[in-house]
Amino acid sequence: MSINPSQNNQIVYPQGALIRRDGGTVVVDLIFKDAESKPEISIYGETLASELKKAVYYYVSRYRMPCMKPGDQKISLRQSFTFNPYDSRPVVNYPVENNPETERDVQLACMVNINGAKYPEYPRESRIGSVDEGTFYYKVTFIAADQPPTLEWIAAAEDNVLQASIERFASGLRLPCLTKGPVSRKILYSFQRDSGSRVYLKDMTLKQLVDVARPISKPAKFDFNTMDCPFDVRMTYMQPFDSNDVREYENVVPSRRPLIDWLSKITLIITDKESIRVIGNVFTIKVPCDAGFINTLP
Repeated sequence: MSINPSQNNQIVYPQGALIRRDGGTVVVDLIFKDAESKPEISIYGETLASELKKAVYYYVSRYRMPCMKPGDQKISLRQSFTFNPYDSRPVVNYPVENNPETERDVQLACMVNINGAKYPEYPRESRIGSVDEGTFYYKVTFIAADQPPTLEWIAAAEDNVLQASIERFASGLRLPCLTKGPVSRKILYSFQRDSGSRVYLKDMTLKQLVDVARPISKPAKFDFNTMDCPFDVRMTYMQPFDSNDVREYENVVPSRRPLIDWLSKITLIITDKESIRVIGNVFTIKVPCDAGFINTLP
């Protein structure tokens, strides 16, 4: 298989999708009929940004199968393309011994929707209406293998149509391998349109983060000289609805743990309504060696 040599052989990450931090995996099925024609293309990834799917379609449409000869049978291939808008460095978490969550995670791995749905339906009236986006954070709790879970809202956008779609989806969930209950799982889901107006948290320094955060009760007293600074951490922002998920890049340094725990409690100076719009945002925090300013915080 080859790519038309007259064109760029690198797939391009759409700039708009990169700015919005839209990512995911696009799967394509290709059928080649002869050596010179472009393949028949089927693209999967219904919830992904259309720009990502268009980029993949344009790229694979230039594939050719020059080794095919007249009379050969059709050749079918499947290929996946992953778009990652975040820092590509691996993130690590602290190992947990005797983790009580392990059995829960094993049981949750068998969660299915009896209606065959993989995600909540994006209602047409919302897709063509004035609401561009709705983010919802909720918890489902299973008490029996053959019964729907209870649903508890943690945070929800102000859109009753989208909320009802999630309720219908959750009512079809089952946990057939449930042996010990109750078992709960928190789920973060966003309805997004390519043209939606969204709010994003950009990468920032520790000082920049502190300047836009509310004071927290736990005193900030850290010895940065023991932390192998400078270093970066990745934050998934969840406050004020849950603890922020903060992880180190590439390797764990135990002396950073107090700072990591402190960052998990950081809350930005924004309203709860604005917080719903940024919940789940992922960004990098740069921690310098001269971060003594943080120890002067009240």
